[in-house]
Amino acid sequence: MAAAQQNDDMLRELLRGIVGACPDVEENPDVRDYDFLQPHRFTPEHLERLDEFGQLAARMMTASLKKLLGPATEIKFLALAEEYAQRQDAASPCFRIPITVAERVVAWLELPSPTALAWITQLLGGIVDDSINQPRSLSSLESDLLVDISTKVLAAIDGASQESAGPAMELRPSVESLPVEVEIDEEVVEFCRLTFQPVNPEAELSFALVVFSDVVEPIAGLARPEPLAPAETQADMREHIERVTVSVKARLDEVDLMLQDIALLSQGDVLMLGLRVGEPIDVIISGKKIMKGLPVQNTGRYGVQIQTMGDDI
Repeated sequence: MAAAQQNDDMLRELLRGIVGACPDVEENPDVRDYDFLQPHRFTPEHLERLDEFGQLAARMMTASLKKLLGPATEIKFLALAEEYAQRQDAASPCFRIPITVAERVVAWLELPSPTALAWITQLLGGIVDDSINQPRSLSSLESDLLVDISTKVLAAIDGASQESAGPAMELRPSVESLPVEVEIDEEVVEFCRLTFQPVNPEAELSFALVVFSDVVEPIAGLARPEPLAPAETQADMREHIERVTVSVKARLDEVDLMLQDIALLSQGDVLMLGLRVGEPIDVIISGKKIMKGLPVQNTGRYGVQIQTMGDDI
């Protein structure tokens, strides 16, 4: 037990000594600053899988909505983006359809007013015209119709999710207007926005599936490791630190000479140092004087017998 404590004290002392001894790093024009405003949870490979999920969801939406809105209906997947979810406000009039997993709101359909009104108009057999660009509140009937349409969309998303190893999703039968402040668990700070486009010759429409990133991790193929217990974390950190390689130098001594004296030196001359025989020399670790010891010889090689270290030097 005493030996283990001594080793811990040694590691702490070494770390205190070498912290801050890293050399200056030259500016590299090829290195870009990390964008702290943009999440980086997923690798390009993960994003490619999420893109495939979006493409699959779009095909399933097309098949589902054709039965409701007509055979000309087509949904295209446009883009995937990672964003922070501290607060999500709509930039334009929009409707929000909450989606739950195990009674927790994990996503929502974000329907801009023109898209919602175009779908309702199609469902009622009307003609889509410029009136869809005039934001307005929905009547009770229109809200119910929008939920019906969203149910078809969600059924496609749910099918694509489960086919892609994701969770089963449920629709909350309600329509909420944006902008709203989204209630988010403290651990959830990121979401993915998958943008889709209903193909319509009369209007340029779009809508989005906004889903917390942790929910689509299985779809992306990102396995979340089990959290380590504090003791395991400490052991892993210690093991990592113990494998760190540092530069260790033994410095005999140094002396200041005038240039004219250096110019007079020749082969065979003895350069006298200030260190006396029997006095300890410095042991330098990563540029920091950490220990002192005596020069020794062993098996034909020079070495240093440690005498003092840490606060004693």
